[in-house]
Amino acid sequence: MFTEITPPDGGPPPHWHENEDECFYILEGTVSFLFDDRWTDAHPGDAVFAPRKQVHTFKNNTSQPTKMLIRTSPGGFER
Repeated sequence: MFTEITPPDGGPPPHWHENEDECFYILEGTVSFLFDDRWTDAHPGDAVFAPRKQVHTFKNNTSQPTKMLIRTSPGGFER
């Protein structure tokens, strides 16, 4: 589990994980998520799940940094 602070216009390119599921819990700001060619906004208190082997990404489309708690399962992704 780790904290992600994403600057305005920041976020990774579309990607997928071979072994890890990801769960994103939004702490601050609005984060846009892409799944199956569809963008969805998540707000503080929302949780978003990205199962392993599914292409996904997130982006901060706002003018302020966003903050999320990200959990990967199983552990070891941080290495």
